[in-house]
Amino acid sequence: MKIIGIVVEYNPFHNGHLYQIQSLRERFHPDGIVVIMSGHFVQRGQPAIFDKWMRAEMALICGVDLVLELPFYDATSSAEGFADGAVRALAATGIVTHLAFGTECDDLTLLTKIARIYAEEPSHFKDQLSEHLKSGLPFAKAREKALQDAFPQFDDSQLTAVRKSNAILAIEYLKACYRHGLDLEPLPIKRIGSDYHNADLQENYASATAIRSILKAIPTPSRKQLMTVMPVSAVDCMMASGINRQLDINAFEPYIRYRLALMDAGALANIRGVSEGLEYKLAAASKNFTDLSDLIVQLKSKRYAETRLHRILINVLLDVHPLDTTATYLRVLGFTPTGQACLKAMKSMASRTIVTTLSKAPAEVLNDPHMKLDLLATDLYHMAAGQTKSGMDFTKPPIQIK
Repeated sequence: MKIIGIVVEYNPFHNGHLYQIQSLRERFHPDGIVVIMSGHFVQRGQPAIFDKWMRAEMALICGVDLVLELPFYDATSSAEGFADGAVRALAATGIVTHLAFGTECDDLTLLTKIARIYAEEPSHFKDQLSEHLKSGLPFAKAREKALQDAFPQFDDSQLTAVRKSNAILAIEYLKACYRHGLDLEPLPIKRIGSDYHNADLQENYASATAIRSILKAIPTPSRKQLMTVMPVSAVDCMMASGINRQLDINAFEPYIRYRLALMDAGALANIRGVSEGLEYKLAAASKNFTDLSDLIVQLKSKRYAETRLHRILINVLLDVHPLDTTATYLRVLGFTPTGQACLKAMKSMASRTIVTTLSKAPAEVLNDPHMKLDLLATDLYHMAAGQTKSGMDFTKPPIQIK
């Protein structure tokens, strides 16, 4: 079988995502498309605009066959941790043979060369990286400069091509495959339309950033307006379920304030992502900030960019400490008939426990620290959305599209 895996957030699902799926089906004729999708919190340290079940339903009605959940710990990691966790989960299915990814640069030779350098870290590259980090540069910038210094054959045009968000992730996917010896054939798909960070709602291929801005800014976005940038079926799904425009990180401010009030610098030092004395700065700032934006301004530096700080605040919210284990399970969020066939094949081939009904999951899965974070993330997400019922992971069945 030819099963294509994709790492996604679908926050929300838009025409660019539909283009990727249609391109994969037309060019490669897969037997199935499996995605590993962030749950209630995404990589940039923000809550997803819609809950994971609605986003899974959008994906399934728009051409995906099986949606698996990327555990919270991986979903809210750095680009490296995010990619590493997601690619290993897809490989753990035992059935995924190809890894597809959208990227601004689809030069696979270039992406692979850089990915292998980053994975192997030859000594002259590592020395340069260390020097640039000591100068105070953030990791991504320091690594790029180290690459340019250690390997001058990469010219400015090539470095520019791999500097954008999706290309950075593409390199991390390839690096993870190389580092772990994963036999997944890469399928780069050239990104079209707006840049990832473009906040303008350009017709047809707008970025998810722009769509989220509209959903939050306009009291009732019209179906007609959304249909210019999202598949009709995804818009209808969203309209039928209701649009929640409240969930950005500010919805969690009271809970983050409470957690910070309980923690001193010593406790903060144990939170994932906190290092280099940030715990002292965070402990001091937490006693005198007006809102989360003000807190971010007080903490921001060359080393600690806004997105990284958002991830740290989410880690504070859930009391996330570094984990040295990988998740033991593959959580199923939804499937089509083809996806159901994929699940059947996975039962004999997957290297992790497949979880479709959480209440029937074995004790080792329920006690997995990754699963405990997933459950807490769901409860906090819905609490901030004004839903007092907890334990939805145990009562919400996988989405099935006939």
